[in-house]
Amino acid sequence: MLKETYFAISNRLPDDVIKVFVMRARFNSVLAPSWKLLNKAKAENWSFEKYRKHFIKEIMSNQKAIEKMREIKKLAETKDVYLICYEKDASKCHRTILIELINKLEEVK
Repeated sequence: MLKETYFAISNRLPDDVIKVFVMRARFNSVLAPSWKLLNKAKAENWSFEKYRKHFIKEIMSNQKAIEKMREIKKLAETKDVYLICYEKDASKCHRTILIELINKLEEVK
């Protein structure tokens, strides 16, 4: 099952789960928003909906990101997979967008 949490409590997760860190800083994840996107969203004080739209466009144009999402979807069929980011509030974090995108991906063949 695909789940999410934030970094500060990720060390409390059970040992048998798969942790996928989706942050640019420290982990340089292909599933993280680009610095350009993050900086523009912050500088222009975008709403989360506007950020969401731009993030989806960015991530879905990245073939490596799509491949990683397919890999995660496949893993989540048999294990608990947690997407982990720094943002405490999941409703304001790209990891919730990723979960939505991963769940919508076609079945991995």
